[in-house]
Amino acid sequence: MGLGSNPFRRRGGGRKAGVSIVTVGGDSVIKAMRELSDSAARSIMKPAAKAGMSIVNKAARANAKDLYDYDHNNISKSIGVKDVLYKRSGTVVVMVGPRANYFDNATGHRPSNTAHLVELGTKSHDIRVKSAATLSNIDSGVGDGTDIVAFGKKVTHPGTLGKPFLRPALDDSHSAVSAKVKQVIRKKLDQRTKRAARKAKAK
Repeated sequence: MGLGSNPFRRRGGGRKAGVSIVTVGGDSVIKAMRELSDSAARSIMKPAAKAGMSIVNKAARANAKDLYDYDHNNISKSIGVKDVLYKRSGTVVVMVGPRANYFDNATGHRPSNTAHLVELGTKSHDIRVKSAATLSNIDSGVGDGTDIVAFGKKVTHPGTLGKPFLRPALDDSHSAVSAKVKQVIRKKLDQRTKRAARKAKAK
């Protein structure tokens, strides 16, 4: 989810920019949001977007945990929600995905380096030897799991099918995300109205 200048304010030609207001709710909510400054609108939309994307985060982690490969299960632990402010444009982007700073000490695996390959799959590609004399692997399916299988200086990997965990999480959670965003926006607007009323009463 991304939000920059107030997406609820009318622009030239009747066009609207940013997040679609169709997913937000009734006319009273849209009217209230249009009256806010860009920064005030962002202060409401940012927690709303994070709350909505937290639902996607939970679904993505569950999807990734269902993957059978042990390394892939580390992806589930790495998935999180992050918001980034692009100061030049004033745009806040809320993202869900493997965190770049997550590192699994047990396996030496950084899921953010490979998660896109799991999500999208890979094409057929060559794997060449770098520093070792030959490419090899431990065949855990033979004997006690310590048999070394040597492949040579180059092998052609047939590629892998994608095992999507992010896209299904987003697609399956769309209605719940929309409902959560609406709920938080209404709550924040109500809090703002009450604060304004208290200030007016105190004068």
